[in-house]
Amino acid sequence: AHLLSYEFADCPSAGVASASRIMAAYGSDVWGSGYGMGWWVDRENGRITDGGLYGTVPWLDLEDGYGAYLVVEADSPTGNALAGLLYEVVEEAVAGRSG
Repeated sequence: AHLLSYEFADCPSAGVASASRIMAAYGSDVWGSGYGMGWWVDRENGRITDGGLYGTVPWLDLEDGYGAYLVVEADSPTGNALAGLLYEVVEEAVAGRSG
């Protein structure tokens, strides 16, 4: 599997990085979480996320092969609180779809 980094979109020779290379970029520890390529990695569940200032919360689950994007017109604490309520619901819906 390969992931495209938006930073390389205009540079075809370096546009696609292997999943292992991108995961290596998440190796730095910042406040108990991993951080790399603009995303936070939860060390307990592996969820990759980067909530926005006005409440949007995108997240990736690379192990299960899906991503989600919560759009909220509010603030970061509100978006993160709502996302916290939705993580398991989305995970169960995706698992039910494939199983």
